[in-house]
Formats: sequence, C-alpha cells, structure tokens
Amino acid sequence: MQFMNMSNLLPLVFPIAFFVAMPAYGQDSDCNNPTPIVLPYSVLNASTCNAGNNLTDSPCSNGLFLATEDRFYSYHSEGEECLSIALSNVTEGTGLGIYYGCPDTASTCLAQAGGVPGITDVSLNAVFLPWAGTYYLVVDNAVACTGFDFEVEKVECPVVFPPSANCGQAISMNGCNELISDVHIAAGEGDPGFIQPGINDGCWDGAYPLNYTWFSFRAASAGQFAFTLFAQNAMDATDLDFQIWGPVSTEDSLCLLAASAQPIRSSFAAGEEPTGLAASHPVLNIPVTDFCEDASGDDFVAPLNVLPGEWYLVLVNDWGGGLSNGTVSIDFSGSDTGVLGEPSMVPFVTPDTLICPGDSIRLAAGGGLFYQWISEDALSCIYCSNPVANPDSAQTFSVVISSLCRTDTLSTTVGFHTEPIVAAGPDSTVCGLEAVQLTASANDQGTYTWLPDSIIGASYQPSPMVGTNSFIVVFQDADGCFEVRDTVTIEWLGELPVSGLVFEPDDSVFIGNNLIIRPDSLDPSLDYYWEEPIVANSDSIQLIPDAAGNFEVLLTVTDSNGCSKVVEAGFVVLPIRIDIPNVFTPNSDEYNQVFGPVISGEGVETLSLKIWNRWGELVHSSTGANGWDGRANGEPAASDVYIYRMELRLPSGKIMVKTGEVTLLR
Repeated sequence: MQFMNMSNLLPLVFPIAFFVAMPAYGQDSDCNNPTPIVLPYSVLNASTCNAGNNLTDSPCSNGLFLATEDRFYSYHSEGEECLSIALSNVTEGTGLGIYYGCPDTASTCLAQAGGVPGITDVSLNAVFLPWAGTYYLVVDNAVACTGFDFEVEKVECPVVFPPSANCGQAISMNGCNELISDVHIAAGEGDPGFIQPGINDGCWDGAYPLNYTWFSFRAASAGQFAFTLFAQNAMDATDLDFQIWGPVSTEDSLCLLAASAQPIRSSFAAGEEPTGLAASHPVLNIPVTDFCEDASGDDFVAPLNVLPGEWYLVLVNDWGGGLSNGTVSIDFSGSDTGVLGEPSMVPFVTPDTLICPGDSIRLAAGGGLFYQWISEDALSCIYCSNPVANPDSAQTFSVVISSLCRTDTLSTTVGFHTEPIVAAGPDSTVCGLEAVQLTASANDQGTYTWLPDSIIGASYQPSPMVGTNSFIVVFQDADGCFEVRDTVTIEWLGELPVSGLVFEPDDSVFIGNNLIIRPDSLDPSLDYYWEEPIVANSDSIQLIPDAAGNFEVLLTVTDSNGCSKVVEAGFVVLPIRIDIPNVFTPNSDEYNQVFGPVISGEGVETLSLKIWNRWGELVHSSTGANGWDGRANGEPAASDVYIYRMELRLPSGKIMVKTGEVTLLR
C-alpha cells in the first residue's frame, strides 16, 4: 500500500537523463540477451519487433499482453530504491512488467501496467525494489509488435504499506476525518474462497480477479460514514468494487461476521467512474438511496449511519486490475466530522539511548503502517520498522511513520557510554602494621573487584604486610562496556623496635636510690622523647627519687619517617631510705662508732657486711644487722680507706648488694 503525501520526505534531485536512440527493429531479446540500463535511462523509437516472443507467462496474475514479441531490459540494483518507468507512443494493448530475476523462473512480480485497449501511454510510478540483485523490465503487446519510447529514473520512494489483501490485515481508517488518502492495492492477492455466493457476496456477481484491500474502523461517534474511491492516476482504467460489514462490538469479530453474513453495503457497478457511499451522486447529482447494486448500478450506494463504539469492515477490490500502480484514492470528506475519530495507533520510536563503543543497536519504530528512515547512514535498512544501527559516533536517526491518514517524523539519538574514571585511592605510607581501609570510587555505576584477593566491593581492608604492596581495583560498569583498572600502593613500615622499658637496678626502688630507665632496644636513628616523670631528649634517663609513691614513665619514640610509638611503664618508690655513710669515727665519743647501713622504714633486712683493706685483706665479716666497729682481728684498725660489700633483703624479697668505699678516721 502507498500513502502518497510526500511533504515530510526528502526533496528529489534528478541528474540529467542520458538518451539513447535505438533502431526501430532489434535483435532477439530475452533474459540471456537483455538491454542493460544505467539510471537515468531514456531511449526513443525502440521496438519489440524482431525481438522474439520469449515470454508468454509470468508470475503476475494478469499477463495477457505477453502474447507477441517482447523487449527485455535488465537493471542491477543495490536494493531499497524506487524506480519510475514510463512507456509512451505505444500501440494500444502494450503492457509493461518488472520482475525480480528472470521472469521465466522468477517468483516475484513487482508491478505491471497497461495491456488495456485505448491506452497509448503506460507508466509505473515509484516501483519499490526491495532487494539487491538484477531486475528485468519487459515490454510486450497483446496483438502485434510495437514501437515505443522508454524512460526509467530513480525517484524518492513513497510510503508503501504492508499487504492488506486478507481480512486479518485490515488497515485502520480511524483518524481519516475529511481527508483524502492514497492506498496501494496489491495486485492479484486475496483469499479466493472468502466471498461465497449466497452467504456474504452482497451484490457481487460472477467470477472476478482478486485485488483485495481490507479496511476497518471503530466509530468514534454516531453519524454518517461516506467515502469516494477513485484511481490516484487519472489515466488508469479502473473498475473498483466494495463491500461493508458491521456493526460488531469487538474488532476480533469483524472477519467472523464478514465470512458468515451479507454486507450492509455493496457495490459491483461496472465502469471506470468513481464509486463509494454518498447521499447525493457526485456525477449524476441525484439522491442515493440503494444499499446494494450489481454491475448495472451507478457506482454509489447510500451512506452508512454508524453507531458509536461499534466496529465496521470495508473490502475494496480492483476488479479489472487496471490500477497501473495499484494506488487508489479515498476521499472521506463525505463523512461527518468525528465519526472516524483519532488514529488507532500512536507513533513511537526508540527513546534516546547510549550503547557501548563499537556495539550496534536495533532501533524500533511503531504505530504506523510504513516506515522510512531519513538518516540512511549506519542503518541496516531504510524501509523497515526495526533497522540495526551501527554508528561510529553519536548520531540522530529520524523516521517517517505513516498510517492511512497520518504521517509523523520522529527522531532518536544513539550515543555512546563514556569510559568511567576510576580511582583506587591515594598511595600512602603506614606506620607500624595498622589496618588500612581502601575505598575506590568511579563516576558511574558498576562493580568493583580488588586484586590480588578477588574481593568484591568498593571498600577493601587488606592484611598489613611490611614493605611496599600494590592493590588493583577492577571496575566493570553496569552496562558492561568498560573494564577499568587503577592501582594503589601501600607501604607498611612495620613496628618500631621498642617494646618496653628497662629499670636499673629495679622497678621497685626507695627514696634516694639511683634509678636509670631506658628502652629495651636502642637505635641511634630513632629520636627519644621522655614526658614522664621528667622531660628529656635522650635514649635514657637517671632519677634519684626523693619521695615514696607510684610513678608513670612515658616515652615517645620517633623514626625518620615520622612514625612514632609511645611506651608506657610504671615504677614504685618504697617509703624506705637506705643511707650508707662514707666515713665513720670509732673513737669512743658515742658518735659514728659503727659503720653500716642507716635504714628508715620497715621491711629491709641486712644480711651481711664485709670489709677489705686497700691490700685486699678481709678485715671484717658479719651477718645480720651488726655493723663494723672499726676493729680488725680484735685490734683497732688504722685510719684509712676501706672497701665494703653489703647485702640487703628488700621488702619485695629481692637481694640488693651495695658496694663502695668508707673512710675510717680516728
């Protein structure tokens, strides 16, 4: 079918035609010896005479003109294009046919025209060549050979509706209020057993060729339904007939009704005049009151008063096959406004979308009967509803969507997903073996996988490992277009080599006792900062407590990377004071008569005391709390410097050894 309103299609541009003059009589012509043509093509004074009668039958339903000599032409097409073909100055009865492949074996008859007495000009307008391949154009005459002028040119394709030769393929008339529509009637198609005499034939009588086109509509409002049918090409010798069935409440019931009931309107009138439904005959200007007319009728029957919401079915037949292009015009101006309502289909096209680079996408258009894509580049087909688009950059595709009485141009843009930006996070250096939470991000939706552990998720906490470690995040976008990677490096420096503090001589000391505190491991590359009990920058501190109590030690160790570790410990200063004099005077004056430890507080026990002279001779040895009274072997020892060693048991049970020098004076 064809909708001939071309206002929304691209303008036509024709190159200058190339004219060829042929002799009046030519050589034998057939599929093996055709005349090849290149468009645009034009030839004057051609002839079928002496071309041979090589074609007597064809896949077309009516090939009566194929009776004498015929002239073959061949044209190689890339497919999806339309040709306009014109014969002029021919003998009456001359016909023209176009076939896909050699007509002897071809199963496809694209179009035929002519073969009618009284016609000396034959044309086929906008014949659609759907496939790539070789097409054959054949000129013949039913009675004798003929001369002719022949022109072929490429034209913009009209709207070609899908076949509606069977009842189930009926085209909707809704939306055709007061409009004229041009519809292509497919030649030689239809169910030969559908119309049965005495059952659903109305006023149709006798055998006739099948060139059916079915229509349907749902009445949007009550009122008069009328139309006029006529050939779109005024030169066509047509005989159009029609039947109308209804009303029914559902669309699915239409074909059942038409197969089993007589039509409510029927016209089988002979002749080439327009036909249809009208209150007043447009030619005779008389009232029309009949509902059914046979071959003797005047081509018009009374209009139909339709019921709102009900469905109706219309069958049109080109009885003689005289439509050269199969195109009939329907004038709905006789129908009351609003009877045919709005179009039953709403045009649509695939919404704007994004695809992966290098991918293709199948576009979808709907809501019409014919589709023509204006953006031809990167499409698998032009005259289809669902071409595959394979653009190499963002592109907008436009489609003309046509129904019987409506044409819309819609567009859709196909763009590309862009590669996402993925970040695994900043590289970092970590002191010690602290846990690190890695968090990846992307400017798109998708999934994250961390390597080498194959952990899925945007966040990841790897196990700390001393040294430099690299972790890779793999991002897969939600559309499956990209797999993007990013790497983050974490360097764990490990723990500083300090775990505790060492107290010398002990962590339990007494008042006045000398105490040295240092870390358990010393490294000259480290900085040591003491905060408690004193502030100092050194690898150790020395204390002489002057009060009893519990004391905290706080040391911060820092390396060259700025990593630090705080070490804490505590020590106890006992409420004890042990003083050891460095001189005594055993001269019987009651002062400083005995050398030994002077102990304040409880819990300290003197275990032993030994004294040596400067020559290393032991001059005194005692146990318990007894001191040295300055005698050696029962005699007063001489004034001198002596060496001592004493052992004391502390309250903790630990043994403390004190050594030193003491001076004896007399």
